[in-house]
Amino acid sequence: MKKLLLVTFVLLAALTHAQAPLQPAWVKIITPSNSVDAKAWSVTSSPEGHLYWSTNQPNFSPLIAQKLYKLDTAGNSLWTTPGIYDLHQDNKSFVVREKDGIVYTAGKSCYCIHLNQVCCDLSLVAWNAMTGDTLWSRTYDVFGEYEECDGLVIEDSSIFLTGWARDSGATWFDVLLMETDLSGNVLWQKTWDEGAGMDEKQDGHIFIDNTHIFCTGVSQVPPSPALLTSGFKGEATIWKFDRTGNYVDHKTWGYNTGSPLEFDDALGMASDGTNMFAVGAVSPGLFNSQWFIRKYDKNLNLIWQDEWGGSGGEDGRAVALGPLGNIFVAVNTFSYGNSGKIALLKYSPAGQLVAFYLYGSDSLKETAQDIIYFQDALYISGNKISATSGKQEPLLIKVDLSSLVNTGVVSGYAGFTLEQNVPNPAQAYTQIRFTLDAPGKVELEVRDIQGQLVSPPIKGRFAAGQHRIQLDLSQVAAGNYLYSLKVSDRRFTRMLNIVK
Repeated sequence: MKKLLLVTFVLLAALTHAQAPLQPAWVKIITPSNSVDAKAWSVTSSPEGHLYWSTNQPNFSPLIAQKLYKLDTAGNSLWTTPGIYDLHQDNKSFVVREKDGIVYTAGKSCYCIHLNQVCCDLSLVAWNAMTGDTLWSRTYDVFGEYEECDGLVIEDSSIFLTGWARDSGATWFDVLLMETDLSGNVLWQKTWDEGAGMDEKQDGHIFIDNTHIFCTGVSQVPPSPALLTSGFKGEATIWKFDRTGNYVDHKTWGYNTGSPLEFDDALGMASDGTNMFAVGAVSPGLFNSQWFIRKYDKNLNLIWQDEWGGSGGEDGRAVALGPLGNIFVAVNTFSYGNSGKIALLKYSPAGQLVAFYLYGSDSLKETAQDIIYFQDALYISGNKISATSGKQEPLLIKVDLSSLVNTGVVSGYAGFTLEQNVPNPAQAYTQIRFTLDAPGKVELEVRDIQGQLVSPPIKGRFAAGQHRIQLDLSQVAAGNYLYSLKVSDRRFTRMLNIVK
């Protein structure tokens, strides 16, 4: 870029910083009878107005059983499964879906757990939605050592599953994709490996349209023991495959600092049918993780991104899309109080954080695993530490949307708004506008889609209010670029298109 010119800035009144305690409509907590750790994972809804909540609870310590709950929207239990378990197996479900009167859970079934070996098959179970009876149960052994499922989509005539798998004797994992019929019979299965003996793991929900499968996770992770010495634990990733599991494209992001404590992972995803919203954590080191949310189109072009971390670290765990294009993110935060809390974030369609709520005590840890929007309410599946037993207990929270008002941003969160550049697409010049809630140090970068700086960053201290920066693009080639505004520990990114 030839030059970046600060043309003018206009001061406006500073906005307020606020955070609010979450006020649930109800909270359901499951206390296992044998005082052993249990865990909730996924929650889903049905057109009939019911909720299905997937948990893993011990039956014969240390063995774990899948246990599924059917609830009404008032939190009343309609039935509970006795749990799928075997005296010699460890069974866990990570995702639940319902279609046409059948509830499906998917996860893993482990038949050997030793110090140096874990033998697990991907599991898929179908339940009668009226009674909770098991209709059928399948396990899938792809490689011979380890398989698990984290993504599940039920269509009219088939079931799509994604996860990760490892070959017997190997030290790395591959992304796993499968399609079965509605009885669980395999139609095809594929794995994807980036090569060089690296780990790739698919995490969180998936999205499928008429032509492609989209999923998120982590890639480029060196396997043990190289993981301990390489100083690199991979990058958060979004993948695109065709509907028969053939690789099409992927994008990665993360710090890649070389720290042996770095961790970057895309843990959840949702789609409005046109765009994907990925959430997760990026971290340059221990206790320094930051949540992120990134909006992509179907060509895996980044549209906007928000990222922030407090003093204790956080991770974006799951995302749900609500009415009027609003986006809700369930975050695990360790920056408030002496233990972990659940943060509920509300974003506008343009990517502006408009509400920040906290749930949890200052002494007992609460964490989120999943979030859905259903009938004017949000449901957050998670876990808490019991004050009496000290063990982990499944937790389900209902939040009425009517109880959520725009709070502004939390104290300590760098409050600013970065607008889309005008004009866009641009030719010779474009203008970038941003508004600061309070005075602060600002850094503006423009990079190409490979991540290379186009010119030196603009740095300076700016007053609270609105600012405009005009960019001279006359010497910049046509294409897509990313411009990022960093204030304190928060960074927001948008896409800039240049045409000639």
